[in-house]
Amino acid sequence: MTWSNQKPPGLDDIFDRFDSPHAIAGDALAIVDSNAHETLSAALTAMSQATSALYIHIPFCPSRCLSCDHLTIVEHDQKAMDRYLKTLHDELALMSAKAGKAICINRIHIGGGSPNYLDDVQLAGLMASVHSAFAVTCDAEISMEINPRRTSRSQLDLLQGLGVRHLHLEVRDVDSRVQNELGRTQSFSLLEDVFSIARDMKFDSVNMDLVFGLPGQTSKSIKSSIAM
Repeated sequence: MTWSNQKPPGLDDIFDRFDSPHAIAGDALAIVDSNAHETLSAALTAMSQATSALYIHIPFCPSRCLSCDHLTIVEHDQKAMDRYLKTLHDELALMSAKAGKAICINRIHIGGGSPNYLDDVQLAGLMASVHSAFAVTCDAEISMEINPRRTSRSQLDLLQGLGVRHLHLEVRDVDSRVQNELGRTQSFSLLEDVFSIARDMKFDSVNMDLVFGLPGQTSKSIKSSIAM
């Protein structure tokens, strides 16, 4: 998508032409805005004067699910993930420096992708980057999306130690036939185990996403997913 012989679009122009921000990511749209630097600086200054929320996107996944419409990358190279995290660290530091004073953060959500596809060292480094760039309140609400197939008690213990209080499990549907259609197999017993462990560990909340209208779904499978 391009604009030719026109004034470079601002963000309002772009949002007016799309139903949601998600559509923008798929178009690799380059935005030329002569006021972008001033706009960002003003926004960061405003953020430094009040508590703010932070969203961090970790795009990596071990495989691609057919129901996913998020910006994701199937990646198995740890060095590639490390490069992304290093760039993210630099960007957070730059935001902090541009603000001129510490930005106070009281809510953090880490989504993806599958954020818990990162290993323990990478997860700890990610949170260290956040804390080094911002003033995270001691009672901050920190939540993370979790791929049940990639987690364990030891990983949940690490996340809890890093301040994560809310878990969002990526489930879609518990029916094995629907999961096979999506290329996302996770047994009911696995989901029960993850829920049970997380509840035993006293996370503030544990929830899961359900998607309707998937291939192979029936009224029975939907009711089973809800009943879980």
